[in-house]
Amino acid sequence: MDFPKSQSDLGYEYIDLYPLVRGASFNPNNSNEIVYLKYDGLFDRYLMTYNLVTDVSQVLHQDVFNFQPKWSMKDWIVFNNTHGQLWKIKSNGDSLTQLSINIQAWYPEWSPDGGNLIFLYRDQGIGNLRIIDINGNIVEDWGALSTFWPQWSPDNTKIAFPFDKSLGWVNLNSPTETHRLRLFEDDSDDSMGNYSLDWFPDSQRLLWVNRANSLFVTNIESDCTTKIKHGCDSKFYIAPSISNDGTKILVTRFDSFQEENTISTEGNIYIMDADGNNERQLNLF
Repeated sequence: MDFPKSQSDLGYEYIDLYPLVRGASFNPNNSNEIVYLKYDGLFDRYLMTYNLVTDVSQVLHQDVFNFQPKWSMKDWIVFNNTHGQLWKIKSNGDSLTQLSINIQAWYPEWSPDGGNLIFLYRDQGIGNLRIIDINGNIVEDWGALSTFWPQWSPDNTKIAFPFDKSLGWVNLNSPTETHRLRLFEDDSDDSMGNYSLDWFPDSQRLLWVNRANSLFVTNIESDCTTKIKHGCDSKFYIAPSISNDGTKILVTRFDSFQEENTISTEGNIYIMDADGNNERQLNLF
């Protein structure tokens, strides 16, 4: 359901309902384990892990920011703190290490072997992509790209990222050549700009969310796009993550409720099959 236009000159008042959870990612070594963010209040934010089989959650760290944490093959978890710096920590809570200094670094993503990270940083207001090694040393700067949320393909050949009304990717052997795939020819809600994405294990299909908050799957070889979940004002999806075997999807779902001139929103993490069926909420509270 989409909400009607507010009757107030000031628009709607928006309220987040706590606790809320968001930004989940699978452990690439064990699809029964996930990492996510839990908010007990505006400034009470925690980096958490959860086991889907044992139903056990663990607090790893406080002082985290909104962006989706990512778990590597080497068992490091990378996340943003509230100052926009990149940090890594082992999944047992040990070895907390700062990776970025004096720059704000967003949307980190591990290479398939867990040896490198790619992320977006700002230089004089312009977005740039940078690759660093596991210790924070610069491997390569890709310069300015009008994008965000880079995603490293599982076969280690491509980096994908969203553009307005299209998906883009580069081959790692020729990173100056950008490929773009226009997703829709019309100006429907589906054609609205893209927001977040993840690769399927075959490195040919991308799962992505548009700014109308629906979930799509696009095959970059066949140019075929399929909507698997429909979003709206009262139910929207962000930050998808695909299990290493390609059978399950994790996603943050926000559900909003209107009462007079107030819209209240709760955030939960859902798991579903790779085709969007059998969606269910994870009990993380």
